[in-house]
Amino acid sequence: MEFRTLLSHRAVPWDEVVSVEKRYRTGRNGTWSYVRVLRAHGRALTLPGALKGPNKGVGRGGG
Repeated sequence: MEFRTLLSHRAVPWDEVVSVEKRYRTGRNGTWSYVRVLRAHGRALTLPGALKGPNKGVGRGGG
């Protein structure tokens, strides 16, 4: 599994991935989404802006 963002590049072997969760957060500026990859060993990896929120554009408060 490979992730690329504007600032970084990460790779996680599939045999290390336990689950992939999609999550939504709501704040004063709207709703935004992120993906959280849970790994068997080590910390979870959070990827903001990987999904489209309900009735929103990609990322935080897009529109």
